[in-house]
Amino acid sequence: MPDVSPQSRAWAEIDAGALRHNIALLHRRYASGGTRLMAVVKADAYGHGMALIAPLAARAGVTDFGVATVAEGVALRALLPDAAIFLITLTLPSDAEIIVAHRLTSLLSTQEMGCALANAARARGVTAQAHLEADTGIGRAGALLGDVPRLLAALDALPGLRVTGLATHFARADEDLDDAQAQYGEFAALLAGLGTQADSLLIHADNSPAALRLPAVTRHALIRPGLLLYGIEPAPGMFAAADLPLRPVLSLKARVLLCRPLPGGATISYGRTYAVPPGGGVYATLALGYGDGFPRRLSGGGHVLLHGRRAPLCGRVCMDQLVVDVTDIPSVRSGDTATAIGADGDAQITAAELAAAIATTPHEITTCLTARLPRLLIG
Repeated sequence: MPDVSPQSRAWAEIDAGALRHNIALLHRRYASGGTRLMAVVKADAYGHGMALIAPLAARAGVTDFGVATVAEGVALRALLPDAAIFLITLTLPSDAEIIVAHRLTSLLSTQEMGCALANAARARGVTAQAHLEADTGIGRAGALLGDVPRLLAALDALPGLRVTGLATHFARADEDLDDAQAQYGEFAALLAGLGTQADSLLIHADNSPAALRLPAVTRHALIRPGLLLYGIEPAPGMFAAADLPLRPVLSLKARVLLCRPLPGGATISYGRTYAVPPGGGVYATLALGYGDGFPRRLSGGGHVLLHGRRAPLCGRVCMDQLVVDVTDIPSVRSGDTATAIGADGDAQITAAELAAAIATTPHEITTCLTARLPRLLIG
């Protein structure tokens, strides 16, 4: 039986050249003062494909990687045996043995988790490494600021465990600069109060929006770019304001399955929410839907690009298909390629644009792309 082409229906293109460009820009901007880049590759590298992104980033000089789950860490360790791999979300004490076995660095919020890591490490005759998170306002994890000195001392006293870093996370750096600065002020006060106790720790705070907007003093020894790595703007205008011309790494493409004229009054898709205007029009059915992770909330309000022009979505996005109006775009044929995210000629649709249209975060747009979409490496 012949293989089915991955480009026969819908697919995501991952631009290795854009990724290398972004890493080079980030290194020039942030690493000149000795700051390291942690490439955040959680959630399958924000939907881009961790198995593609992580080795490319490593070849581009990245040595530090951030994941969210233990399973992600195990998979990444198989790809990159010598990388520093950080678990940047909460884990359970029951995960301690596998964390230690795969040399993952946990981000701790409690002494309980530290004890579990220490016990697992001693059983293996090794020393586990961990960072402590300080909660400066994110409210979902981390030790309360007043508990940090005591907790650091208690963790350091555990045989088998070495605390090598201290971190915090910004809650609104993409929305409210004053709030982010106030939050960092609390972290800075904590560091000052720790004095020499913090001298041996790897300090890190900046996510993508904080790296763009906050002064260099916040960067310390490590920053944690996620969106920046993938060339996705955290909020409109942030790249231009920071003079950082990053390039999108992912494009989403789909084939035209059918193109035909429809008479005025004909209805399109479930619920018959769209009616062809008087005089009729020409409509194209694309092989893309919410089963691929394309947002159903864009029904009747989004666009794709065909032949370098915008074609509006008509009616509801289905699980496997959607329909666009190509009345004003000549020569559209079945087999043509439509661009749902990315550039076609001078026209472009970004993940940030789609996010703004449905009042969500850009992270959601690419992270929700499903495994049904092949990720094809280009460049």
